[in-house]
Amino acid sequence: MKNVYFGLITVLICQLGLAQIEHGGFPFALEFENKNIQIPTYTTPEIDLKLVEQEDAVTDQYKETMYRFGIDHEVDVDFFELANTVIHKERIISRLQIYCPDARSVNFLVDDFYLPEGSQLFVYSPNGEEIKGAFTAENNRENRIFPVGLVGGDQIVIEYSAPLNSEDASFHISQITHGYRSVLGYVDASKGPFGSSGPCNINVNCPEGLPWADQKRAAAIIVQGGGVCSGSMVNNVNQDETPLFLTANHCLGNPASWTYYFNHESASCSGSSGPTNQSISGGSLLASSSGSDFALIELNSSIPASYEPCFAGYDATDIQNVTSAVSIHHPGGDVKKICFEEDSPFHQNISFNGNPSTRMWYINQWEDGVTEPGSSGSPLYNQEGRVVGVLSGGAAACAGTNNNGQYDFYGRVGFAWDGTNSSNRLKDHLDPGNTNTLITDMFCPYDVVFPNDAAGQGIFNIPDLSCSLDPFSPEFNLKNSGSNTLNSVTLNYTYNGDSQDPIEWTGSLEQNESTNVTLASFTPQSGSNTIIVSLSMPNGVSDDNSSNDVNSTNVEAGLFSEANWTVTINTDDYGYETYWEVREQGTGDVVAFGGNTEVGPNGGGNQDAGGADPGAYDDNDTYITEVEFTESGCYEFIIVDDYADGICCSFGSGSYSVVDGGGEVIVEGGEFGATETTTRSVVYTSLSEDDFSQRIQVYPNPVSDILNVRIPGLIGTVQLRLLNSLGQMIKQEIRNNTGELIQIDTRGLVPGNYLLELSNDANIGVKRFSVK
Repeated sequence: MKNVYFGLITVLICQLGLAQIEHGGFPFALEFENKNIQIPTYTTPEIDLKLVEQEDAVTDQYKETMYRFGIDHEVDVDFFELANTVIHKERIISRLQIYCPDARSVNFLVDDFYLPEGSQLFVYSPNGEEIKGAFTAENNRENRIFPVGLVGGDQIVIEYSAPLNSEDASFHISQITHGYRSVLGYVDASKGPFGSSGPCNINVNCPEGLPWADQKRAAAIIVQGGGVCSGSMVNNVNQDETPLFLTANHCLGNPASWTYYFNHESASCSGSSGPTNQSISGGSLLASSSGSDFALIELNSSIPASYEPCFAGYDATDIQNVTSAVSIHHPGGDVKKICFEEDSPFHQNISFNGNPSTRMWYINQWEDGVTEPGSSGSPLYNQEGRVVGVLSGGAAACAGTNNNGQYDFYGRVGFAWDGTNSSNRLKDHLDPGNTNTLITDMFCPYDVVFPNDAAGQGIFNIPDLSCSLDPFSPEFNLKNSGSNTLNSVTLNYTYNGDSQDPIEWTGSLEQNESTNVTLASFTPQSGSNTIIVSLSMPNGVSDDNSSNDVNSTNVEAGLFSEANWTVTINTDDYGYETYWEVREQGTGDVVAFGGNTEVGPNGGGNQDAGGADPGAYDDNDTYITEVEFTESGCYEFIIVDDYADGICCSFGSGSYSVVDGGGEVIVEGGEFGATETTTRSVVYTSLSEDDFSQRIQVYPNPVSDILNVRIPGLIGTVQLRLLNSLGQMIKQEIRNNTGELIQIDTRGLVPGNYLLELSNDANIGVKRFSVK
């Protein structure tokens, strides 16, 4: 290493797995008055995305290796030899930029890392919107290895600063990872940090996952260079918070170069993004074996209390008394998912990764959800919520929005318990006192338990109301988070701001037990609706913890659009992978379609399309289709990608949009997985937006009482029809237009969106308005 005060700014947008504990602060260089000071740039070679996709088409079918999201470049970069150094406010500041052409993210590995006291290191995006650090002397490790986690984009800046006359620092980069597809949500926030899993997966915070709220807090995602696996923290007999991490042996590389991301999950059932700022870098391998494909790692740092971790309990009895099972994992590096096996897993010896008889738990098929590449190493929980296995492989995957009904297998913790020595068995590390304790429970050391603590866990049982204003009865999940038995609580709730009669719940819930409470019937208005539920007076006293008392949800209902639609498809580098159609929801009748008909509406992710298929689109081209409707109804727009990676942005910048006859954008995008569906109620009025429609004036809009309608230049009889968002006629009457205002009383109408149709013998026109 060159003897220089370590100053570092790295503009790096390739991906690598390192997430260290950060110490906050702000880069000095971003405070410069002249932010245009030129920074030296290290550029990595471009990658052949078409070749990469061909390789992924093969490897993405298997869980036996890490899921690849990036290409690793082996480099020899001495930061101090390349960086630009200046003196600012009695500090030396050194900066270097790293550029990975067209990358979605950048990460890198430092194989000689040492920071002196008083120094700071930051890694950030050139615009300063994403900042990692500060990293300080507290991040030094005896092995001097330091992985730096993902930063979005294709450039990063590395900035090092230290007081004048500081001790020398060392910073040598041996690997830069060019992230070419989504992981940890880079680069599209709508998809989420790792938004690349199949559409049949279930977010861990969906209603099905509520009973597993503690187990999910043990799960984490591993990033190693350009690959990802899953795993979980595991408790030991001493329950002393030793940071032990359990994953699969086949995920192993060098745990010292791994980054472990915690709490990367969507807060909702339908969300696709989650936090990426809770991570730890590096760890040491304690034990591993191919006999049951397990690896146990001790992290370099204790997990901060702010991460609110739990340590999973285990069951090493290896008895075949498991009646059901659950796995929590990160498929394709996506936000945390959960899957359910309702039957009994059983023992099976499987030839796996060179071992002819790897001891496994065998899952015939998942009832709900699946695992995918990237899920490897994730825990298998028995019906008691204890870990009995770690995912090794299998053929389970999504087939469009459905489970493909295939198998998975997990290395058995019970078999891994014993071995020939401490390097190939679990018991020395999970039971260091050799007490022969084969079962431990979940341990959540930072939980604060209050005596009386009623908690809301969400509002559910909400139907798809895209084309409906039908009433429904939501359900609220009530949990007892307190140490006292919960016997009563008051539920106060509102529908669109209107208070409903409180529910005085009574029953008996022990700590961590939950139940669903059915709310009163709710008739939504067209557009956006809000439901808010608030808890009070558990067991007749004030709630000791009010932070979890309030839950709310937004419900979209009666979403209407005008006929006709314009569908625009801008293809990516693989136009033949795309298919779309518009169909009537109830009958399935196709109104219009385009693209590769061999892919079809349910073929997403099959990876068997070709450029010679019927209807296949050309690469990087634009296709515009006018969709005409002949009647009102509920219609779906469905877009499908044969490779399950959408049409943006890994392989070109494709996009799509659907615009209705009134010029309103129904949906637009390009980042999705195998398929994406948007539903709207279409109001057909047998007219187009002509000159007569343009002459009609309506105001105020939105309206709360009287709607004024003026039609300049039109005298005589006019027929008026008022339609709601579902195309249903609300009012019809004949008016004699004298050139003055036509006034319509809207005070009896439910708030929402409406269409006003006006016609006479020669003209017909329509206007959209809203009632508030």
